[in-house]
Amino acid sequence: MSTSPATARHLYRSILRELSKQHNTASKLHAEKDKQRLETLLKYQRMKNAAAGIKTDPKELEAKLKKDLVKRYDTTVLREFFTAGDAAAASAAEGQGRKEYLRSVSRFLTSQRTYKELLELYNGSLIDEDQRIQLSARRVGLELPEEK
Repeated sequence: MSTSPATARHLYRSILRELSKQHNTASKLHAEKDKQRLETLLKYQRMKNAAAGIKTDPKELEAKLKKDLVKRYDTTVLREFFTAGDAAAASAAEGQGRKEYLRSVSRFLTSQRTYKELLELYNGSLIDEDQRIQLSARRVGLELPEEK
């Protein structure tokens, strides 16, 4: 890339940070669902083995449950994009346009994450009624007294 190494490194890190945050959030959600599905499958296997008279090791089944299902974000595609930019950005104008594009991508990812957080916070279908009332009161500048 024809941008300075410090600028390129800053853009790379900011994009990587946002992608990692979004990946971790999505992975945790999927991991919870996968864990529930795996628990159900293991219960079924236990019942099936018990009915057939096959003795199974409960520690082996528990080890499958304890295995961490959330994996780190794979950075190879992002690295390839940045290293390909070194060869592709021949002119200064092209390099400047590429830098602006990467800044836009970084801002977009940050905005998307903020949007998702706010949607989770204020979407009425995802929170209980007491919390929704408290958030609505806070939005108009009121603070509800704590219930004892």
